[in-house]
Amino acid sequence: MSLVVFCNPDGEMKIGPVEEAVAAGRGKALYEEMSFNQYRQLIRTVGTKGKSFVNSRKGS
Repeated sequence: MSLVVFCNPDGEMKIGPVEEAVAAGRGKALYEEMSFNQYRQLIRTVGTKGKSFVNSRKGS
């Protein structure tokens, strides 16, 4: 049996790396936090474009 779940948080909700996972890993987040609205706008205007999209979201 498969179950599909869609998550659409409030538009102003911040989405990003889970702090506990970051702390247990390298100690610094690899990707920047953004609001869900910012994420949706980014996907609609830029598209995903595979790995290049993921790499473009990395923080400094």
